[in-house]
Amino acid sequence: YISPYINGKTGTLNTGYDVLKPTNTVFNIVNSTQTQVNGIKYIQKTINTIKYNSQGNYAQITNSSNIYIGKLVKEDYVENTTINTINTPILITDSQNINITGTNITTDNLYTIILNNTNNSIIKDNILLNNKQLNGADNTIIQNNCQNNTLLNNTPTINNVLYLTNNNYNTYFTNNIYQFDLNTIVLTSDIYNKNMIFNKEVTIENPNKYTIYNTTITLNKIATINNLNIVNTDTRTNTIIINMATTINNTNINIDNNNEAKIITVNGVQATITNNTITATGNIITAITLTTATNTNIYNNKITINSTKATALTATKGENIKIASNNITTHTTTPTQAIT
Repeated sequence: YISPYINGKTGTLNTGYDVLKPTNTVFNIVNSTQTQVNGIKYIQKTINTIKYNSQGNYAQITNSSNIYIGKLVKEDYVENTTINTINTPILITDSQNINITGTNITTDNLYTIILNNTNNSIIKDNILLNNKQLNGADNTIIQNNCQNNTLLNNTPTINNVLYLTNNNYNTYFTNNIYQFDLNTIVLTSDIYNKNMIFNKEVTIENPNKYTIYNTTITLNKIATINNLNIVNTDTRTNTIIINMATTINNTNINIDNNNEAKIITVNGVQATITNNTITATGNIITAITLTTATNTNIYNNKITINSTKATALTATKGENIKIASNNITTHTTTPTQAIT
């Protein structure tokens, strides 16, 4: 098998055959310039029950410049670069003038291409697809501390999905209010100190288990929240405020607050709150507050509170509220009630 380590080299690798059984990285390009990798495929295969190319990176480029990865064009002959791996296919760090053109990349990882401290590069005319999250094109590329990179004509574009990161938050939120019409939001990084107000119907997904730190989420239209991780360690009063029919499922909320804190508040609407884990430490903490809520189901939640005064659930003037199979633990220094 081949797994070239290219260090301080200038040259061209042309081939139409598949790479089999690489180590962690097929092409490790370091301190190099004017290097081309043309038309080399990296495709998962099974030969005599043995799996090949099932994992590993296609290319790692470090401290290099003027590197080309893409299809091979030789007179009338064209050989495309097809890459299929469960890991991130291409990692680029501390490099300049990288050109990735005409590749067909499929991965089960979140990103097809990661650029770190890499500038003046172009990624164009590629088919980039994340199978696991069904997102594609530029949404599968992440840039960290990069400048002047061009992303052009990459496909496929998956409609109606926003991939939210800490870096692009200000593009989509103004004064904490969500401004776009995309109805599904997928977290693709940890998010810090950002409040989110939704005046439009929305579904928020977190399949890769990122964490939102110090946030208040306000839902003013029908909403669904799945698999969020929220950690609040500042002095805010509220974590999730529900003002329209909402479902919260499989979400972890961790609170550490010495002020009075209400973690989930439902105001005059119906809600389904199921299979969540709420852990809180502080002074006066209420896990779930229902105010004139209707047709609300609270099932299979695990609530643990360690505070001076603790309330797992309080309800005022509600109707048709169903509470079942919740695991509630409170540790307090004053008499308390789990449900009021």
